[in-house]
Amino acid sequence: MENFQLESLSEKNCQEIYEFCERKTQFWTFPYNIFKRFMLNDPNFNPDLTIIARQGGKLVGFIVAAKRRWMTRTRAIIKAIVIAREFRRKGYGTGLMHELKNRLKVIKLKKIDAMCGPPDYWFPGVDVRHTAALFFFKRNNFHKRGQRINLSVDLSSPTLDQPPEARRENIIFSRATLYEKGELSAFVQRHFGLGSWPEETLLAFENDPITNFIARDTITGALVGWATHSCGYFGSFGPTGVLKETRNQGIGGDLLRWCMFDQKTKFNQKEMTIRWVTGNTVKFYSKAVGAYISQVFWVMRARV
Repeated sequence: MENFQLESLSEKNCQEIYEFCERKTQFWTFPYNIFKRFMLNDPNFNPDLTIIARQGGKLVGFIVAAKRRWMTRTRAIIKAIVIAREFRRKGYGTGLMHELKNRLKVIKLKKIDAMCGPPDYWFPGVDVRHTAALFFFKRNNFHKRGQRINLSVDLSSPTLDQPPEARRENIIFSRATLYEKGELSAFVQRHFGLGSWPEETLLAFENDPITNFIARDTITGALVGWATHSCGYFGSFGPTGVLKETRNQGIGGDLLRWCMFDQKTKFNQKEMTIRWVTGNTVKFYSKAVGAYISQVFWVMRARV
C-alpha cells in the first residue's frame, strides 16, 4: 500500500485503536478491557495479522485477523475491519484486505471467515445492518455460506429482581466455583465438546463473579447441565446445555433465568443478547422468556 505507513497492533496503540472504533462504528460498543482481551490478548494473537494504516500520521483504518482451529478445520478469521468514513469507497479497505491475504499466504492459510471466530468472539458473522460491509466483503470475493441470528431479552421485569428457585425436585442450581472449574470443563468437553463451547465456558471463569451456572443431581452428585453468560461481553448469553436424558424437565429454562437474574442484579444489564441461535432453539427462547430476533448475520467465507 503506497503512501501509507503500516504498523501492528500493540500495547502502545491499542487504546488509540479502541477509541477509533468507538467513534467510527455503528451498532456496537464495548468497554476497553473487553476490546483489549478480544484483540491484543487473544491466545492466537499474531502481530503480523494486525495491520494499521496511517497517512501522514492520520489513522486511516485497520484490519485484525487471527488463526482459528474450530471443529476439524483451521482457517483465518477477520475479527474486525474499520475504515474512517472519509476514506471509505476509495479502495483503502480493499488494500488492507489484499495485504492481509498476502500475509495469510505466507503462513499457508487457505480460507478466511468474516467476523466470527469462536471461542472469544463478538458476532457470529457479518451484521446485515452494516450494508456497506456486506458489499465490501462481496467485492473481495467473500460468499454467503449461511445465516445466524441473535435474540434479545428484556430484563426490566420485576420478577428478575428476585432469584429463581434454587432447587427443582432433586436438581439444585448454583453459581460454579473455581473448585468446580475442572469438573465443569470436563462435563462440557465430554457431552458438548465438538465445537468451541469448552473454551467459551472457561472464559466465564475469568469474570468476577464467575458467570457459569450449573445444575446438579443431588442424588448422584453429578452435573446434568450448565449455562454461561458474559463470556464474550457483558450482556451476552451462551453456551448452555442439558444432558439429553434430563431434558423437558425445565432445567434449561431455570439455568437461563438464573443467568438473566445475574445479568440484571450483578452486572446492571437492561437487555440480554442470546448469541448464535439456529433452528428450533429460537422457538424455545421465545416461549421461555419472550426472546425476539434482534440481529441477523451472514456467514461469509473466501479463499485466500
